[in-house]
Amino acid sequence: MDYYYLIQNSDRTPDIAPEEVHRQECRCLKNATHSIYLGCFSSSHDAVEHARRIYPFRAELCPECCAPALTESMGA
Repeated sequence: MDYYYLIQNSDRTPDIAPEEVHRQECRCLKNATHSIYLGCFSSSHDAVEHARRIYPFRAELCPECCAPALTESMGA
């Protein structure tokens, strides 16, 4: 189980660039100005689905810290 956060940047437009779900240890969180704690999940997919249900923006997985989950979702 990992802790997940959603980075919400106030200068980004959700229609153009989606918000990203990150694991707690992701280096992207250190530079984030706005992050929202999502909770503890057994998979990245569970975390991003939770974010999509709860928050009104397009949430996607971080390509750095959630790379294995991205590869699985692409069928590789």
